[in-house]
Amino acid sequence: MRTWLVALLLSVGQSFAVSIWIEGEDATNQSMNRHSWYDSVTPEKLSGGAWLSNFANGDGKQGEAGYDVTIAEKGRYSLWLRANPTKSSLSMRIDDAEWTKIDTTQGWGERTNVAADGKFDLRFLAWKKVIDLDLDAGTRRIGFRFDSANSNHGAIDAFVLTTDLWKPDGISKPGVSSTESILDTDDDGTTWAFRYGGDTLREGSPIDLRRLNESVAGERGFITRTKDGNDFAYGDGSPARFWAVGSGAGGLEEGELARNARFLAKLGVNMIRFHGSFSPKEKGAKLTDVNRDSIEKCWRVVAAMKKEGIYTTLSPFWANGGFCGTQSSWGLEGYGDGDDIWGLLFFNEDLKAAYKGWMRELYTTPNPHTGVPLAQEPAVALIQIQNEDSLFFFTLQGIKAPQKRLLDARFSAWLSAKYGSVLKALDAWEGFAAKGDDPASNLAAVMGAWEMTQDWQGKRGARLRDQTQFLGELQRSFYEEIYDFHKNELGCKQLINASNWKTASEARLGDLERWTYDACDVIAVNRYYNGGAHIGPDNGWRINPNDFFQSASGTQKPTALPIALRQNAGKPMIITESTWVHPLEYQSEGPFLMMAYQSLTGIDAYYWFSHAGTEYNLEPYHSYSKVDGQYGLRKWGLPPAIETMFPGTALAYRMGYIQKAEPVLVESRSIDDLWDRKVPLIVEGDSFDPNRDTSFDEGKIAGTEVPPSAFLQGPVVVAFDKGGRPDTSKISPVEGKRITSATGQVMLDAELGLCTVNAPCAQGATGFLGRGGELRLSSLIIDSKNRYATVLAISLDGQPLSSSKKVLVQSGTKMRPTGWQDEPATQEKLEGKRVVSTGEMPWRADVNLTTLLLKTESLSKATVLDTAGFPRDDVPVERVGSAIKFEMPRDAVWVVLEAD
Repeated sequence: MRTWLVALLLSVGQSFAVSIWIEGEDATNQSMNRHSWYDSVTPEKLSGGAWLSNFANGDGKQGEAGYDVTIAEKGRYSLWLRANPTKSSLSMRIDDAEWTKIDTTQGWGERTNVAADGKFDLRFLAWKKVIDLDLDAGTRRIGFRFDSANSNHGAIDAFVLTTDLWKPDGISKPGVSSTESILDTDDDGTTWAFRYGGDTLREGSPIDLRRLNESVAGERGFITRTKDGNDFAYGDGSPARFWAVGSGAGGLEEGELARNARFLAKLGVNMIRFHGSFSPKEKGAKLTDVNRDSIEKCWRVVAAMKKEGIYTTLSPFWANGGFCGTQSSWGLEGYGDGDDIWGLLFFNEDLKAAYKGWMRELYTTPNPHTGVPLAQEPAVALIQIQNEDSLFFFTLQGIKAPQKRLLDARFSAWLSAKYGSVLKALDAWEGFAAKGDDPASNLAAVMGAWEMTQDWQGKRGARLRDQTQFLGELQRSFYEEIYDFHKNELGCKQLINASNWKTASEARLGDLERWTYDACDVIAVNRYYNGGAHIGPDNGWRINPNDFFQSASGTQKPTALPIALRQNAGKPMIITESTWVHPLEYQSEGPFLMMAYQSLTGIDAYYWFSHAGTEYNLEPYHSYSKVDGQYGLRKWGLPPAIETMFPGTALAYRMGYIQKAEPVLVESRSIDDLWDRKVPLIVEGDSFDPNRDTSFDEGKIAGTEVPPSAFLQGPVVVAFDKGGRPDTSKISPVEGKRITSATGQVMLDAELGLCTVNAPCAQGATGFLGRGGELRLSSLIIDSKNRYATVLAISLDGQPLSSSKKVLVQSGTKMRPTGWQDEPATQEKLEGKRVVSTGEMPWRADVNLTTLLLKTESLSKATVLDTAGFPRDDVPVERVGSAIKFEMPRDAVWVVLEAD
């Protein structure tokens, strides 16, 4: 048997990491049934040029293979297998143990089509971590069996036993850098393959930002607020800025979880959001039961992230039925298995009591991985009361009749306290009645959310004013009660956020929603950038062939950017879910734009949604089913096009390289304004959620006194019931479609589709660079032939670029799966594109066609980094007077400039 063994020295005084590579075709013994079609594969895509396969038509037999593997050193080994995952069934055993099924439905990495004819069928290979084994030195027999329902098909290319935290990458063996496989351009040289693997988390990467994090999260105490209340601070009072992601780490195994935390810290992340459900999900569970599996996952994630200096935001409840696990046994009248329970938590006392029980278990039980209850854990920075629910969204009218009666009863009691009875309230409304009213029973019905979006006057307006006040006070009192419960009953020392949702009308109800949140410490919203419509049968979660989509850059639709927000005075503002959503093609701009406008407007954290897997997302497909012979692309994951842009942008934001502006508008809003649903001076644009909204209208803004371009000039602040006239003098007139920040450091030209940042330590541009000609910034000149790209030069030592001794230049272009195809299309009177093919892995990026000139006397050397961020090769540099000039390598993301 051919085996390949490598021993890697971890560090002086430590043991070697051992990896053993075994070719699938080198079985000690095997009983395979070969088939010419199934074995018609591309040898270059296989380790050793071959695989071991079984494909038995008709009544053919299962295939078995055994491998005698010599273990030279006792240790804990991870077994990685490169095999055929497509509709296969596979089992394994060690020595003479019983056969154990390998889960072939999930956990596989990048899938490679190895079919010689390139067709999408069964012939794929992928890596999967199968098991961790404690093995003594000696020879062990490892066996595999193919037993699928379809001809018992299956194939093994290779498997690996390793004591290292290894990341597979095609046929590259452990200890081999990813640099050996990334130099892969397509036939016409316009794209390059993003390959990633090898020893990716070793020390020595120039883009490793782990150094920015604390040694452990919370070492300076609990996260608090600055003296003016507007921003975050560490426990010692120093400013805290968070580069954040939504995390799917709860399902990772221990070693993968540790690796995931280290990877995120390397990219500059210092906050994750754990979005869990701690309500019971098992059939027959009682409302008061607790989801202990979810609690254990939360504990593990908090402990792992803490070790890498990453804080956690906890999101413990969402009224979505599939997420919270609604069951008929819960006893919520009118609701059954899987039903959404929107709005009920605000007024159903049984549900509220159960919620408090779930939170008590979550926060007061000691975390077995740290010994500290989460309520006393400084690595937990923020607590959200709930995710995405409101009495001012259209889900209000979806509350089912038995629970609606409870809400109506609360409304009727409120009216009776104000007027003496429902009948007297009707008199005050000049007799205006609504469906469901029963004055004889002293009952008034809450009208639907749409009614509150209209500018009703007279008797209808009088009734809606009372309803708006009732719902506003009810929602705020709920948050006040739960805030007090967390602080004074559970002893939670963290900052608390109420929720993060939107309303049926941002113009008339948006400030009211945020006023209810003002009962807590932090204000939040979920808001995505879609770039246009996406129309398809699964558009809420998946991109399929034949889907229609639009793909406008955020530089072309600036008022639709997630940061175009009205911020509560005296409270930090965060965006707890957001991204540049698939199938949008312009994604590298996202981190650049958020870096710039987060810094400018003082948005305190922006959570990229969502990081899935251990490192980069190289498994973006829903691989359990096909549409028109193709796998659908996941809609909400973060692709490398976004995450490779993190190092420079995270560094710039966290170090404060881009100046925050003073508020360009502070608008006082009286309580009466809220009850009357008056439109403010400036309104946020609508955001589109395909899972809740029925029509696409992202970015539409009602005509207001202050233009929406003000959001991109500096902070827009709302002060509740403070009095005084708003000062609009700091809002600059906009010339055409060019918007310049109040600081002068950020400019966006929506006509060109171009945004530039020009600060001493950070300079660059994103958008359609090829349209703008040569871009001249104070220290950087960008000459790009790319139609679309993102380029950022960032100081690595905190000095201005002109005098810095070490500078990072990062460049992102469009990135699509290999074989992705789309074509122009029109649907529902919208101009856009139709998906022809969703492609396959690896990701492919447009090559760089950019020349840069940096004004500097001190820098003279350029080094290109590989996809893991380690030096790959020298880049030719030309001295031009007091500047250096170089071309970005065509197949790279990062170049580091330094002195010889």
